[in-house]
Amino acid sequence: MLVGRVAEAQREPGGGGWFEVWLIPETLRMTTFGAKQPGDALNIEIERATQVIVDTVRDALDERLGPLLPALRVLLAERGVDVDALAAPLPLPPGG
Repeated sequence: MLVGRVAEAQREPGGGGWFEVWLIPETLRMTTFGAKQPGDALNIEIERATQVIVDTVRDALDERLGPLLPALRVLLAERGVDVDALAAPLPLPPGG
């Protein structure tokens, strides 16, 4: 299963979040995902190996870029860009 897109609850009108998954035929055959409807409860677990990779990359970026962040904020502010806005989720296409 691959999580394709995520809409965070605090960013969605009405405070309801959602996520989209992409499934291969084997996953549909071997799980109950095919029978799920919007609003159905799910138990989702993050694969530990994947989380370790995400944490390692995040830590490496923080270590390398962390000391540069104040200078980056100034540089971007001079150009009218908020560094925190760069991390904001992109808007979804119409109908998505």
